[in-house]
Amino acid sequence: MKICPHCSRAIPEDATICPYCKRLTNISQSTYGIVEIPPPPQYQAHPTYSLSPPKKKDNNFVKGFIAGFLVAMVITATIAAVAFIIPLQTQLSELQQKYNELSLKYDQLVLDYNKLNQSYIQKVQEYNQLLAEYNALSDKYNAIYDTGGAKFILLLCFQTNYQSKFYSSDNYKYWIYMEVDPSLFFEYREKKHYEGTFLNKDKFVEIVVVDNVIRDIVDMVRSKLVTGSDEEFADALLSLTQNKPPHSDYSQNTYDNLDHAGHSDVESGTHYVIDDYAKYPLETLIFGSGECLDDTILYLALLKAAGFPCAFLFMPEEHHVIAGVGLDNAPTHNYQYPDRWYVNSIIPLWTAECTGYGWMVGDLDDSLQDATVSVVWVNMPS
Repeated sequence: MKICPHCSRAIPEDATICPYCKRLTNISQSTYGIVEIPPPPQYQAHPTYSLSPPKKKDNNFVKGFIAGFLVAMVITATIAAVAFIIPLQTQLSELQQKYNELSLKYDQLVLDYNKLNQSYIQKVQEYNQLLAEYNALSDKYNAIYDTGGAKFILLLCFQTNYQSKFYSSDNYKYWIYMEVDPSLFFEYREKKHYEGTFLNKDKFVEIVVVDNVIRDIVDMVRSKLVTGSDEEFADALLSLTQNKPPHSDYSQNTYDNLDHAGHSDVESGTHYVIDDYAKYPLETLIFGSGECLDDTILYLALLKAAGFPCAFLFMPEEHHVIAGVGLDNAPTHNYQYPDRWYVNSIIPLWTAECTGYGWMVGDLDDSLQDATVSVVWVNMPS
C-alpha cells in the first residue's frame, strides 16, 4: 500500500491514479520530503490530464434544428387535429340531434306502451269475465244436451212391390227401427240453414247430405225389394218419405205422421209442417215433420245414396217443389192419374211428389201439369 500525495488516502501500491481524488500518484516519498520524478529523458513529457469532465461545445445549429422541428411537428399536429376534429364535431352534433329525436320517440313509445299495458290488463279482465260466462253457459249447454246415453228413435215405414196408390195386398210393408246418437242431430242443428225461398234454390244442394243414417236406410230398403228394378227401388224410397193425411182423407191439405200402411196410431214417416228454414235430412227424420222442400231434400238424399240421378224441380209460381228421378226406363206401374210427366233436361227426369202419400214416380197432379219448372241438379248422371 502507498499514500496518495494529494488526498493522503491509502491506495494500492501499483495504482497510478488515485481512485478517490482521481489524480496522478507518480511521485515518490523519501525521508527528505516529497520530490516530483521527472519523465525519462528519451521521451517527451506527456501533458497532464484533468479528471474533470470536458466542457461542452455550444452547438446553436442543433438546438435551432430541434426547436424548428418541434415547432413544425406542433403546427402539423395542430392542423391535423383541427382537420380531424371539425368533421368529428359535425358528426357529434348530428348524432346528438338524432339522439334527441330518438329520445323523444322513446319517451313517446314508453307512454304508448303504458297505455297499451293498461288496455291489455283491462282486456285480460274482460277475457276472464267472458271465460267465466262461457264456462257457465257450457255447463248449462252440457246439462241440456246430456242425454245420459239415450238415443233418438226412428220408426219408419216403406213398401216394396209398389203397385197401387191405394193400399193393396200386393204391396209389402216393412218397418225400420233405428237409434240415432243425439250428438249427430245436434251437429246438424249447428250447421248453416237457408231460408226456404226460391231465391236460395241453388244453395239447397248443400242441404242434401248423405250420412250413415241415410245409407243404412237405403241398404235396408234395398234388401227388401221384390223385383229389384230401379223403379221399385225409387218408389219404395218415395213411400218412406211421403206424408200421410189423417184417416186416409186425401182431400186434406195437412198431413200427420201416422202409419203409412194403415190406420194405426203408431207414428212413422213425416207430417207436413211449413218451416221458415230448410232442414237437413236427419232433422226431418228426427222431427218427423217438414214441408215440400224438407221432404224433397230427404228423398233426394236417399236417391243420391242409392246412386240415382236426381234433381230439384222447382215450381216458383206454384210455390212448390218436387223431385226429379232418372230411371233406366219409363215407369210402368199403375197410376191414379194416367198422365205421366217428365222434364226434358240432360236425361228424362220423372216427377216424384214427396209430400202427399201414394204418389209414385211419374205421377203428377193435374194442377201442376203446365207448371214452369226450374231444374237444380243434385246428382248428375255419369
